[in-house]
Amino acid sequence: MDRLRVTDVLVVVAAVACAQVVRFGRPDLEVPRAAFNYTLVSVTLALTWIAFLAIFRTRSPRVLGGGAEEYRRLLSATFRLFGLVAIISLLFRFELARGYLAIALPVGLIGLLFSRWLFRKHVARGRRRGDYQTSVVIVGSHSSALSMARSFSRDGSAGYAVVGGCLPRT
Repeated sequence: MDRLRVTDVLVVVAAVACAQVVRFGRPDLEVPRAAFNYTLVSVTLALTWIAFLAIFRTRSPRVLGGGAEEYRRLLSATFRLFGLVAIISLLFRFELARGYLAIALPVGLIGLLFSRWLFRKHVARGRRRGDYQTSVVIVGSHSSALSMARSFSRDGSAGYAVVGGCLPRT
């Protein structure tokens, strides 16, 4: 999970830096090129983006490595952040460069989705070897519990290790 956090930070910082350099060129401390100090805007945007990824629990062990929820949370956190930026800039009449945001959003989002896809591949390989397993107890009738246990044992990439069962009395 720490590697994923570091990867998220690197992707977000790279996307925001890329947006600033592509849109404004290298930061020149002597001659301001815009009404805003975009280095400060970039730092604020990157820190807020990283905070949104944490707030929306995009690295929760419950969603990592399987299912669409991981990607949904990433999309939700990112789009809500950029929506908030748009609302704040409208309300307070900040004239943020749309080109800057139009670069940062897709570059960062594609980078985050790609890094999660790579991480998911890594987790799936590890699960097939028996790593990254979650211990589960199956609750249900004998036939359904047996079916579920067989399903989990066939698909090692699911990440579930059956440690017990709870069957109703008959």
